[in-house]
Amino acid sequence: MLRITLIGLIVFTILFAPCSYGDLPRGTEIRAFMNEVCIVSDEPYLLQLTENDQLERSLGIGSIVVSKLAQAMASRLVRATSSQLGPFKKSNDMYYVAARDFNLYHAALYDSPNYGLNEKLACATVVAAEFEPENVDCTHLYEPKVLPASDIDPDDFASRAVREDGSVENVLRRANICLRGPAHSVYEVRVDLSDDQTAYRLQSAGLWVNSLLGTDRDNATRGMIYTVEIAEPAAQEMRVLSSAWVDVGEVNAGHVMDEPPASSRSDWLRIPPMSPAVERAYQVDTSIHQDVYAEIKALERSIVRDGRQLEGMRNRLASADGSLTDSIEFEIEVLELRILRNETLLDARRAEYLDLPQLERNYMPVSIRFGVIESRNQKRAKSTLAAHQETNRARITAAPTMVERSSDMDDVAEAGLKQARVDYYDALVAYRESTYEDTPATADMERNLMDARDSFNTERAAVGIDPIQ
Repeated sequence: MLRITLIGLIVFTILFAPCSYGDLPRGTEIRAFMNEVCIVSDEPYLLQLTENDQLERSLGIGSIVVSKLAQAMASRLVRATSSQLGPFKKSNDMYYVAARDFNLYHAALYDSPNYGLNEKLACATVVAAEFEPENVDCTHLYEPKVLPASDIDPDDFASRAVREDGSVENVLRRANICLRGPAHSVYEVRVDLSDDQTAYRLQSAGLWVNSLLGTDRDNATRGMIYTVEIAEPAAQEMRVLSSAWVDVGEVNAGHVMDEPPASSRSDWLRIPPMSPAVERAYQVDTSIHQDVYAEIKALERSIVRDGRQLEGMRNRLASADGSLTDSIEFEIEVLELRILRNETLLDARRAEYLDLPQLERNYMPVSIRFGVIESRNQKRAKSTLAAHQETNRARITAAPTMVERSSDMDDVAEAGLKQARVDYYDALVAYRESTYEDTPATADMERNLMDARDSFNTERAAVGIDPIQ
């Protein structure tokens, strides 16, 4: 027997409730799952190492654990989306998937306070099929791709892998996506981010079509386009913040695209930025973390600066004449003691930071919707897409209040707070050093500290953070 150890790598997964317009085959739903990796395209190879077929390690990403949305939530989302889509209710070409709200940005506090895009929004798997009930577990039926112990050349994995069931339905089982019979289609799309995380594009990762949604004829061909929309949650009509699509071309039953061409991707699109209100909330929520971390960085800068000065003094001591030796040795002792004090305080501040709550914090809830356009030909599919995009364009123009920036002043304010925090803690470390050594510059250091504190408190007040004393 082949023993398989399954390790769940994904802890955040979105199940989108089905919502369709037009005539889907009876019992068919369209669901989308978002993960850090693609369920099908990134399936790992399992390496068999021992003679009795015991599995010792895996090559690739491991298995995926997919949590599902409660049925009550799914029903609510279907009704909400039905009232929002309005004009497309009569279209027979577009099939929508209702979206669950999630947070576009998250703050990670483990090593340092910072925020960025939700890194788990990396790949979507869109499945059109008849699904088993929510309480069904099919992971034990998953049959992995097994490599014999002698096959370790990664360039030859695909041809060497052994298993009886190579269907896409089998691969979905490792994510506990349980289907009744073959899927109509499975499509995977990666979300590529720009280096500065201000733009994204969609890149097809794979398409597997067993049968079309709009016809039972095996020889029929349909134009297919997948759309993704990021929208501001709203009680009535959603305001679309960003809309992307991928034209996968004309497909028919049995179509497989497991190595999509580079052209099968969307244009680069702007990512909805964090709104000023959300930025202020982040600053308030993480102010203690940021203050402690700012002092840590100030101490590190001071230690590095003094270390370089200490190295220079030691180099000069070797070549100094007798009249300067005693003075240089004294300065070396002062620097060594200062570094020791700051290193001790640095250890204490690092321990203090680790004692702070380390839970991730999520910001800027949005709704994401996946759509499938399946039309009699590609021209009609593009026409449907154009009409839909025109509606989105009107919604974007209307009033995207959540992400609209009144001016560049909000960015300036955030930068001002960050710089004021750096200046204050640099001044605090410098003043503390001067008091230890009782130098004539202590009074100047104290004035600099008071000025830096006043500037820092002014910036804190602007975003609603309590002043420091």
